Amino acid sequence: MKYTHTFRNFFIASLFLVSLFSCSNDDDSPQSVDPFSLEVRLTNQQISNEKITAIGFSNFSTSNTFLFYHVADGATNIEFFKTENTEVDRTNYSNYREFTMETNSVFGNFEQGREDTRDEEYYAIVKYMVNNEVRLSNPIKVTPISQPNTWTSNIGVLYINQSNVGYPKISWENNTEGETSFSFCIITSSGNVLANVVTEDNRFQYFDTSNVLQDFTQQAPEALTSGVPYFVYLLDVNADNWLNRVVFHNFLAD
Repeated sequence: MKYTHTFRNFFIASLFLVSLFSCSNDDDSPQSVDPFSLEVRLTNQQISNEKITAIGFSNFSTSNTFLFYHVADGATNIEFFKTENTEVDRTNYSNYREFTMETNSVFGNFEQGREDTRDEEYYAIVKYMVNNEVRLSNPIKVTPISQPNTWTSNIGVLYINQSNVGYPKISWENNTEGETSFSFCIITSSGNVLANVVTEDNRFQYFDTSNVLQDFTQQAPEALTSGVPYFVYLLDVNADNWLNRVVFHNFLAD
């Protein structure tokens, strides 16, 4: 009887320990993580203070939404993340999940990612690696429905003063259809990008960078050649990094 009693006590104690161990394992078991979450992708990563310059826009003639972003030298693993809508906290990375875009190079050291829809509004972030550090863009409020872009070749909006031969002064009317935080001014010829700058003003003197916030021009500027056709692209961008207006025009250099 003594052995039976001892065995029964040992058996009960063993069941208690097994139960306790099982509960402990349940409590300590890792929570499931979303591998497509931006917050998860940034875990244990060194994040650079340098931001990716990136904006969003929609195509005026197709049902596409685009992200237009600068690609730094040595950039790898370019990824795109977006929220479900524009009602969420745009600063909370757990609200962003990865999505895919078709990409191609434009204007030299820029790329554009294309999504085949214009029926959604959301925040987007571009991410890539440079020298083992993560770089992120500021959130882009993608609003193709509530804030469609305007595209125009109206020279009455954009003016080219060639009194300084070879170094034209480009100016433009303020955008009356939407708030503008900054503008890209891009000059090209035969596919070559001669100037790609960002300014808060409504003017740019080729090639005076005194009022330029960012200069993405890759080649050394040279005087424009008389009689050669050039193209100017003006991109007005609001504080949410969404493109309000595109003005484009071609001219012959004096």
